[in-house]
Order: sequence, then structure tokens, then C-alpha cells
Amino acid sequence: MPDMADLDHETLRTTLVEKARELIPSLRERAPAVEKNRRVEDATQLAFIEAGFYRIFQPRRYGGYEMDFSVMLDIASELGRGCGSSCWVFTNLVGQTWINGMKGLEAQDDVWKDNPDATIASSFPGKDATVQEVEGGWIADGTWSFSSGIDFADWSNLQLFVPQKEGPPQHQFALVPRSEFEIVDDWFASGLAGTGSRSLMVKEAFIPKHRGISAGQVAGGDTPGSAVNPSPLYKLPLFAIGTKQFASTAYGIALGALEAMIADLSERSSVHGAQLSELPTVQARIGEASAEIEAARLLLVRDFEESWEVAASDTP
Repeated sequence: MPDMADLDHETLRTTLVEKARELIPSLRERAPAVEKNRRVEDATQLAFIEAGFYRIFQPRRYGGYEMDFSVMLDIASELGRGCGSSCWVFTNLVGQTWINGMKGLEAQDDVWKDNPDATIASSFPGKDATVQEVEGGWIADGTWSFSSGIDFADWSNLQLFVPQKEGPPQHQFALVPRSEFEIVDDWFASGLAGTGSRSLMVKEAFIPKHRGISAGQVAGGDTPGSAVNPSPLYKLPLFAIGTKQFASTAYGIALGALEAMIADLSERSSVHGAQLSELPTVQARIGEASAEIEAARLLLVRDFEESWEVAASDTP
């Protein structure tokens, strides 16, 4: 069997989607435990790695596929049908892979040169988070929160707001390795409980400047990563396109909810004995929901395709 990275784009897309679809039964079986334990199962994370899902936005130099965002949507549309929390972790971790591909080669090597399977989680600064600029980088200290999938991450991409002598703080995305933080078990949510979006505690960690990238650098167009990774992927605007990774999860969850509702209605009857699935009112509501879900997909795909075309053409 050829290496996955050697497959043409459409064959690789089909293969990845099929792998995701095959996981739906096991994801549904594990979903109650995921909810109860407030984290994705280890077996699920291993399956995602073995399937190559985290490779879709990884630079080719490390065995990645450098694929477009619609592939993420296709994978999420299957995983979300099985377990929303597991799908959320996938889209979050793969999104950080994309951001790291926009950083300079040194940051990419730090993460993947010795471990091409390494994953990165995101995190947001808490009230006690502090950042100090020093020679060659920053000192980060305190708590960073909402780090979905942190249990499996080898690195965290901290959002830093670096104080400046004049003007607003500088917004940076900067890598810290697992050895530089501790996980805080504080994720007790009612929705997406299984994402394990815990906090992490950083204690005066030095972050070399090469491991960071500013918000302005990922706003669209040339990035340090696009200079060494020629795919348009690394020129896409983070704040316009990146947030749609979460919309992709929502789309998959919506598909799963619709399937569950149809299955439930097909086995139920009204108090008068009528089959609920045959009632025109029920069919109309199911049709409306299906149309809205499909419309959401079309909007996402259109945005992905248009942004890719702009990035590929170097249009401002």
C-alpha cells in the first residue's frame, strides 16, 4: 500500500473520510464514557493519529498532507456524527497544527523534527496570566484556560498579550512544551463535557521568540511558514477562516442529531396509533432541518474555496 502522503488529493480525501466513517460506531460506543470522564478516550486519540487525521494541515516536510479546509469539514462531518467532544478535540488540535505551519522553520522543527506525530493544543490566558518580554523571548507565568485536548497534546500554543511601552499589548501565539506546564483538572461543563478543555499552569517559563507568531502575521497573506511551505494553506487568514474549525464540528454534530431523530421517530407512534415518521408535519420539520444543515455546509465550503483561491493567487 502506498504511503498516504503519496496519494493524489482526491484519493487521499476519500481515504481519510472513509477512515472517519469507520470510526463512528466506536465513537458512539465510547461517548458515554467520554462524557462521564470529561475527556476523550485514549483509544480514540490513537485511532485519530493512526488514521492520519492530524496530518491534513501539517507541512509535507514532516510527512503531512497540506490539504484544504474542506477536508477537515469532511472528516468532522463523520466524527461529529459519532461523538461531538471527540470531533471538537480533532478540529482544535488540527487547527493548531495549521498555525504552527505558519511559523518559522525553527518552530516547526521544535515540534515535529523528532516526533512527526506531535500535537498542539490551544489555550487562552486567565486572569492571573502574565507575560514579560525579555532578551530573546518572553517569560510566561500563570494560568491558561480552555485548552481542549490538552491531555493528549505535546505542546500548547499559548495566546500571549505582551505589554508594550506604548500602545496596546502585542498579541502572540507562542509554543510551550509539555515539560513546561501542569494540567489543572477544572473542566466541569454541561456541554462538550468530554473535550477535556482544562486549564494549564505555567511557572515562569521562558519562550524563545522563534516559537511565537503575532496576530498580525496570521491575518492573511505571507507568513514565515509560507516562505518554506509553498501551499496556500499557510497564507489563509486565521481570524476569518480558523474559527470555522468549530463550525465544522457543529455541522457534524447536527448531522448526528438529525440521524438520531429520524431513527427515533421511525420507531414511534402517536397516541392514535399513527406512525410519527409518516406525519406530514414531522416530515416537514425533518426536511427543514436537513435543508438548514446542508445550507450551513455549502456556506462553509464556499468560504473555504474562495479563501483558498485568494491565497493561491496572492491577491491582497
